[in-house]
Amino acid sequence: MASTAFQPHNLVQIVPRFTDVPSGVTDYAVRLAEGLRNRWGTHSVFLAGTPQDARNGVVTGWPTHAVASQSAHDLVRALDELRQTSPFDIIIVHVSGYGYARRGAPVWLESGLRRWLGRNRGVRVIGVFHELFARGKPWRSSFWYGPLQARVSRRLWQLAHAGLTTNTPYADQLLAWRPEARPFLTLMPVISTVGEPAALAPFRDRKPTAVVFGSPGLESRLYGAEVATLAQTVRRLGIGEIIDIGGRRQPPPAEIGGAFVRTLGKQPAAAISDEMSACRFGFLAYDLAHVGKSTVFAAYAAHGVIPVCFGPSVEIADGLSAGRHLLRPPIDISSETVLSAMQLELIAWYRHHDSSNLLEAIATLAGLADDRIATHDNGHAWSLHG
Repeated sequence: MASTAFQPHNLVQIVPRFTDVPSGVTDYAVRLAEGLRNRWGTHSVFLAGTPQDARNGVVTGWPTHAVASQSAHDLVRALDELRQTSPFDIIIVHVSGYGYARRGAPVWLESGLRRWLGRNRGVRVIGVFHELFARGKPWRSSFWYGPLQARVSRRLWQLAHAGLTTNTPYADQLLAWRPEARPFLTLMPVISTVGEPAALAPFRDRKPTAVVFGSPGLESRLYGAEVATLAQTVRRLGIGEIIDIGGRRQPPPAEIGGAFVRTLGKQPAAAISDEMSACRFGFLAYDLAHVGKSTVFAAYAAHGVIPVCFGPSVEIADGLSAGRHLLRPPIDISSETVLSAMQLELIAWYRHHDSSNLLEAIATLAGLADDRIATHDNGHAWSLHG
């Protein structure tokens, strides 16, 4: 492994929200801050793009500020004040349009950042692109606002000195907008935000259980539109118990396909990790073309839990394939030998972009390391450099 000397830096992470309410983007940013602090002494301060979030900084223990309003003027003022109280030389802006604006096009964020950077030349900007723009049918607002969302994302990318994105379609789009930036863009699926166990139990040693993990609202899909397929899948895989973790707008059913549903509600990360580590399967409904940005999928992979993915059949991106890393109903695989091999493939896929690799990538993009990512023993599957 190549060794690199790092110097402590201060940085600001701009996030859509920063509260105690679960958020994939915020949880990702916090994990990044923890890693940068623990490995290189880099100090993060968070700036929330939602005004009322300022009062919630104490929840996590991280220094947290918020814009007074979603305007370019107040973003400039917030960054000026932060530079006075906590001098920084790096900004990481987490791009997820709907988190910053109701219609997904935060013009104020791009305009304010552009204005502030025009007066502060020594600050390096890293864009982490969790979202770019939406596509939809003409009767949906995303159809009409998509072009404006794309324009804002493109301009934020033009402001960045370097960038990281979480799935292949987004990387392709960013390079189409800015082909010359290929050496400064890294593609890396998201990490687990509920931990990465050092040791993983093999498939054969786990209980015949499945986990459902995620934010409120997923139950309407899995336990509603997909419930018949879910029940069939449960029977096919011989699952005896389903563990439901996370807040729910409606209580899960007591039983699905003969399996008892144990509802745990919201849990701390350590408890979630312990539960997942004993499960064989994890259920989710997600757009597989963008599954690399799913923190739920990442959590399953990090814990050696085979994902069972419900939803429309689409081409799967990010180096994944059905039957090798994940299952899709209808299930035609039940052999323990095949499933054990699938678990190993999934674990290997995740380890190419785990938190250690993410920290190396961000450190490089931020100028904390050499201009190329240090080479690990397992290689680095996701860098677009060179």
